[in-house]
Amino acid sequence: MGTNKIKILITSKITKLLTLNGDERIALNEAGLNYQNLPPVSSSTYLNRGTCTCSFSDNQQIKNLEDILSSHQANQFHNTLSHKIKKILDLEQKYEIYFAPSGTDLCYYPILFNCILNGYSKKLLNIVTNIDELGGGFQKAYEGKLFFNQNDLINKYGLPQTTDLSENISTKFISSRTNLGEVKAKNSLIVDEIEEKYKNHNLIVNLNICSKSGIADDLAILQDLKEYSNKLVVVDCCQFRNDRELLNELLAKDCMVMITGSKFFGAPPFCAALLVPQNIQNQLIEKSKDHIIPDFFTRIFSREMLPDSLEFLKNQLYSENCEGLFTRWNIALEVMSKYFELGNQSNEIVDKWNEVVTEFLQKNDAIFEVMPVCI
Repeated sequence: MGTNKIKILITSKITKLLTLNGDERIALNEAGLNYQNLPPVSSSTYLNRGTCTCSFSDNQQIKNLEDILSSHQANQFHNTLSHKIKKILDLEQKYEIYFAPSGTDLCYYPILFNCILNGYSKKLLNIVTNIDELGGGFQKAYEGKLFFNQNDLINKYGLPQTTDLSENISTKFISSRTNLGEVKAKNSLIVDEIEEKYKNHNLIVNLNICSKSGIADDLAILQDLKEYSNKLVVVDCCQFRNDRELLNELLAKDCMVMITGSKFFGAPPFCAALLVPQNIQNQLIEKSKDHIIPDFFTRIFSREMLPDSLEFLKNQLYSENCEGLFTRWNIALEVMSKYFELGNQSNEIVDKWNEVVTEFLQKNDAIFEVMPVCI
């Protein structure tokens, strides 16, 4: 078989893998394009940033994947991938990793954790900041509803009998900006909402650091939240335009952290992970030993996506070959590794890029208008 034919077969295999373990957003149309109107694999050398997940893999990345995929074992998905991520992030804090196809899917994990840790006697108050800066499916996910119509699990096993958990969830969505476009001061809004409802609710507070337009929530709110028990705090760092020092700081304060490899690091959509501080992980291990989860979660997560320490929960989930998710994460990890190796030089490169773009915008101020107060 000729070299070109072999390359075509390899590319075809990777293209198929990159559309597995996701929802309808990464399914390809007749033209071979996903919801971003992009192919999963392209020989183009251009970066695509039409939206924050507007990326594809190139020929060099495909070549680098060959050896990795040839040794992939489905039953080692979590151990292999979590080891790689922990090695590259090189954080001081101890934590566990939970995987999901996309950042939106990650929203369901804290809801599941609340069920395990606090039971069902109280409703859940789910507070979410910067909701207008998040993806289209986030609102449904935070409400405990399925945001997708199909994925690999639904296609195999059908819809769950429990089609949503919304009756037991009260949501408070806080927009990022005022009507004048200025960034809102949200901490007092969060505390006011908690004070009004906390006695009859368990609590999840979802913050955002570096949203699509660069907004970062004020972490002084963490001090205000200390007096409330039965709470979980989640910080959305899905854009991953954050340094590792911040991840350490958040984990040290018992915040769960959402990250993806398909935004700043440019892997094809979707690959996501939730970093869970060891303190919370220990509580989950203890409380999950006899917990029966709603079958709603069995159409979102496969057993491979959870750590081995939650054996009783994992056995309630279906097994799914996560080869597609594994492929996308490995593309992201290659970029992450090279980026972190740059050290402080990476900041110099980003600053230079910022100067070039800013200069271009200033020369074309009749076309572009800078968003007000982005930090």
